[in-house]
Amino acid sequence: MSLRTKITISVSGLLTLLMALLAFISFFHYEEQFKYAISSSQDTIVGLLANDIDKTLLAAQAQLVANARAVPDAALRNSAEAQRYLDSRVGLLAIFDNHIGLFSPLGIEIAESPNTTNRRGMDFSYRSYIKETVAMKKPVITDPYRSSQMHGHAAVMMTAPVFGRRGVMTGILVGSLDLTKDNVLGRIAKIRIGSTGYLYLTTADRTVIIHPRKERIFKQITPGMNRLYDRVINDDFQGTDDTVNYLGMDLLATFKRLAVNRWILAANYPKAEAFAPMQRAMRYFFFVAAAGIVGIFLSTWFLVDRFTRPLALLTRHVRELPRKQGDERMVGVDSDDEIGVLSRTFNGMLLQFDNQQKALAESEQRFRALADSLPQAVFETDSSGRFTYINKTALSMFAYTEDDAMQGVKVTDVIAEEDAERAVRNFGARLRGERTEQSEYLALRKDGSVFPCVVHSSPIEHNGAIVGLRGILVDISSRKKTEADLLRTQKLESLGILAGGIAHDFNNILTGIMGNLSLAKMGLEPDNPLSIRLEEAERAAVHARDLTHQLLTFSRGGAPVKKKIAPGKLIRDAATFAARGSKATMKIDIDAGLSPIEADQGQIIQVINNLVINACQALPDGGAVHVPARDERLEADTSSGLRAGDSICITVSDTGIGIPPEHIAKIFDPYFTTKPTGSGLGLAVVYSIIRNHGGDISAESRLGQGTVFTVRLPAVGKDGDVEAEETTAVSSGSGRILIMDDDEIVTSVLTAMLSRLGYETSSVKDGKEVIAQYRQSLDSGRKFDAVIMDLTIPGGMGGRETVRELRAVDPGVKAVVSSGYSDDPVMADYQHYGFSAVMKKPFTVQEVSSVLRGLLSGDN
Repeated sequence: MSLRTKITISVSGLLTLLMALLAFISFFHYEEQFKYAISSSQDTIVGLLANDIDKTLLAAQAQLVANARAVPDAALRNSAEAQRYLDSRVGLLAIFDNHIGLFSPLGIEIAESPNTTNRRGMDFSYRSYIKETVAMKKPVITDPYRSSQMHGHAAVMMTAPVFGRRGVMTGILVGSLDLTKDNVLGRIAKIRIGSTGYLYLTTADRTVIIHPRKERIFKQITPGMNRLYDRVINDDFQGTDDTVNYLGMDLLATFKRLAVNRWILAANYPKAEAFAPMQRAMRYFFFVAAAGIVGIFLSTWFLVDRFTRPLALLTRHVRELPRKQGDERMVGVDSDDEIGVLSRTFNGMLLQFDNQQKALAESEQRFRALADSLPQAVFETDSSGRFTYINKTALSMFAYTEDDAMQGVKVTDVIAEEDAERAVRNFGARLRGERTEQSEYLALRKDGSVFPCVVHSSPIEHNGAIVGLRGILVDISSRKKTEADLLRTQKLESLGILAGGIAHDFNNILTGIMGNLSLAKMGLEPDNPLSIRLEEAERAAVHARDLTHQLLTFSRGGAPVKKKIAPGKLIRDAATFAARGSKATMKIDIDAGLSPIEADQGQIIQVINNLVINACQALPDGGAVHVPARDERLEADTSSGLRAGDSICITVSDTGIGIPPEHIAKIFDPYFTTKPTGSGLGLAVVYSIIRNHGGDISAESRLGQGTVFTVRLPAVGKDGDVEAEETTAVSSGSGRILIMDDDEIVTSVLTAMLSRLGYETSSVKDGKEVIAQYRQSLDSGRKFDAVIMDLTIPGGMGGRETVRELRAVDPGVKAVVSSGYSDDPVMADYQHYGFSAVMKKPFTVQEVSSVLRGLLSGDN
């Protein structure tokens, strides 16, 4: 078989396999994100509607109570007077669209409005709302009932007791809401989610009271008919999940309990409609992929045929290299073939690199000169406070021109109004020769913007008299921001101490869970029902692992587990899915050839998700969200620590409601939120991630115009490939493995995994036992092929100390570090500490197999 054929088959097959693998992973991931976005949106809608219903019902009840206090005594004694009073309650009649009525304490109707049934004098004492009101002497909101009026509609009754001057109940004022009319409850049946999704309302005892299908009203939801509804009743579940309704339709259902009478508001969205765009995308992809595979094979065949011809020339040159010296060893640049182009390109790159190095050195020199100059505003004044001299730095700082200075600028012109009185008072004290401490003010620029500053001044004396002041003014905006950043960082570190410990212990527990689940799956056929249940359990455990990863974002001193990634597609995908289900219009502009970054991919996705979700939430009635990303070069260090040099700049802007000025400085603080249901951790997590990546994040906002978040991250060189996804195949092996871990659960499950994979294992609890056992294996001639060590052993020698002693015993030892502190610096840079590989807890049997296969085959 020719080289051309071998390369064509190999490359085509590899690309086809890679396309299939990426397609499977991508569609699985996108489907999960798609479902999450829809569920979150639906949950938000139902939650807001439930809150609105509660507030409206309680407001209606409050109106009824307020009117009950105003019922005149005459109305309780005279039906005609009562009718006139009720007919005059226009506002109350607008709320209670069925009717309002007045009853005696014995349940006898005195009057009702509108008076369409002439029920005066009838005894309603048997009604539950009359009984409850008389018994409790408090306002009552009933469950819906079928009205006794002519129309017989479903209605809700509210009551408010009427009390006399001595606190004795003298009557009962009632109001009834017609659930079929266009009020806050009746409108529920008209709301649609998508094209076919709908909402309905039930009582706490399973009775349907509002439904788009009228025949369902006052019907019972039988236990077992809807398993998710049963969870709402039995386990007080609230939220969104999959279910099947009484018609056998697959749905995404959302449930929320109302505060009033514990009613249940529900939303059903057919999955067939919800996931229709995803299904269409899959069909289109498979069609394009089939055509692409054919194109790949043909293109590879012709390209390989063309490009292998110059290889003979290059091969001959390589064979003769041992006999060549000096310039003869270099590939010539005079030819016009591919080798010549490559040589000239390489030489050009060297020249460009030299020029860049020179430009970088000049830029660094300018930066050092600028940093050493410490620019400050220098000034002199006369006794009236008028500036007689200000330097160019001051002109630039306050946005004044030299003409402005010549026309006259006073101290009060450059101090904000709130500090002006204090500045004048201190100025006068200094003119009188009194000593004052350095003064901090809010300075005012010509354009009206302000910034914090510190003023140092001393008197100007002439002939023994003080005729003015001279001094310097320092802009301390950076210092203020640094102080705020430090305080914010200290708060995050406090959380990090707790988060790191919880995550470590939780990861050990998850190691046992995920390990045993993956072992159990290996013994079952894929279509075994038990295997499906195990996959569901394993998926839940993976979600738990992701939660610990978020907790570790706060860990003090922790570092992300970074790799070189191309951020363009990651930003686009994360922003697109975060905006699904919102009313916002998304615009994403990613520069072609955006520089790679060294980053933790999951954490960067979390940053984009949080920022885009916040932007969409700021646009409840729709608007625009813009997410551009571009390369940028910083000429100087930022105040937050981002170094000068190449970086990427990601901006998330919206046209929403904006952030009040008094809140903008607190938005990155842990637990600060203005949302009724917010945790206050979203932006704190974003801030922590960006700082742990050596980056910078800032926010600008104007009320009514929108908010702009700007993220900058250090870029890395474009040479070299970004890391690819690891395989999840399980491969058997052989050899002796020594395990060190103080947790018996971890030791047990890891031993079972290794045994299942074909390895012989021994286990110990601390580093001293590892050294002893390893020395014994060397002496016996049965050396351990690898050692897997926990990073931290409470009260004993951990992995970091143990690996140093192991390398002294055997420089070729193959050591694997394993820890629940997955963001520890050792885990992020394990080779620097003497380890050969890393294995984050919790791990599956596939991950263990992959690490050992790479380690023992020499790939690491």
